[in-house]
Amino acid sequence: HRDLHYPLRRQRQMCIRDSLNKHYKAVNFLYVTEKNILIAADFFDKKYLKDYFKYSFILPNDEEVHFNYIEEAKAYNLFSIPSVLVNFLVNHFPEIRLFHYTSSFIKSHYKINLKSSSVFDSVGICFQGNLMNIIILKKQKLLFFNDFDFIADEDAIYYIMSVLKKMFVNLQRSDFHLRGTIDVNGKKHKYLQKYLSEISFYNKFDKEFPFNELPAHYYANLLCFDS
Repeated sequence: HRDLHYPLRRQRQMCIRDSLNKHYKAVNFLYVTEKNILIAADFFDKKYLKDYFKYSFILPNDEEVHFNYIEEAKAYNLFSIPSVLVNFLVNHFPEIRLFHYTSSFIKSHYKINLKSSSVFDSVGICFQGNLMNIIILKKQKLLFFNDFDFIADEDAIYYIMSVLKKMFVNLQRSDFHLRGTIDVNGKKHKYLQKYLSEISFYNKFDKEFPFNELPAHYYANLLCFDS
């Protein structure tokens, strides 16, 4: 078993090494972690960066806090990332820019909401393995944003429906957009279809996605990334 996979593993390692040794015009790195918070721009001060973060999370000594400004939301997205990873990336790409993956999610959902003529809420749900993010907008106003860890599909549906109920979202007249690691024919989608009317998978991008065998919405945050 080990011998069968060794050549493939070595090939991947060589491919990664070759990619790291190339020169690029620009490098952006989207980091996936549940440790992030939004701070309204009116209350943001860079000198209190760690203090903001420590209100919600424990900040280990080997991690550092970074942030992205999201113009559409008039908010800063704070997140932590291991220092050893930052040093590794900066050593290979001195001009690299670090982003939390939800920064792309939030910005692109504002674009969806801007194009919508609905007077009701626009709900975006993003799955990354067992991590789920929910955003709710109404007429370009941010009503809700949070993330949830879940184990079973039923847990994810429970969190979604609880949020929609508490935020008084109209289940029949609001727009719902899914992205990330959720299958069109999977249990989570089938569960949601029982309760929600207008569900769509976010898969329209300005960038080309040449891999027809892979669902484009899996990589929506990457494909719609706009720095």
